[in-house]
Amino acid sequence: MGKMKVLIAEDHHVTAKLLSRMLSSSEQLEIVGVVADGEQVLKAIDDKEIDLILLDITLPFIDGIQVMEKLAKMNSDIKVLVLSAHSESWIIRKSIELGASGYLTKSVTINEVIDAVLAINRGESYFNKNSLEALLNDKSSGSTSFVHSILF
Repeated sequence: MGKMKVLIAEDHHVTAKLLSRMLSSSEQLEIVGVVADGEQVLKAIDDKEIDLILLDITLPFIDGIQVMEKLAKMNSDIKVLVLSAHSESWIIRKSIELGASGYLTKSVTINEVIDAVLAINRGESYFNKNSLEALLNDKSSGSTSFVHSILF
């Protein structure tokens, strides 16, 4: 298996640069681009070979949810790992429903980001503690069974 080709979609320049540098340190990953808005994500999908998008939810022009909606309509094989400051259960749930393979809140360490990307590369899902707690603490109907369905 070759290197997993990763596109980073993050509108904060310093965060994007750090993610790129740290993910590049893994011999299993190749950073194929760093983009700062949703329109650039969609352009990169057309222009580059991408296995995974490390996707922020809050992006200019087209947000991360809209990017995932477009990927779903395209029946794309590109995996999505959300890395976001948003820990609201409805955003996490919507991301999963749109096909995200994982969800990380920005409280994670860079090592956990790398672990999540590598887990998704192996065909697994990955959700950090904060995202799972947000889903479990959601009192809406079916929340516990929803979490169970993504874990088992």
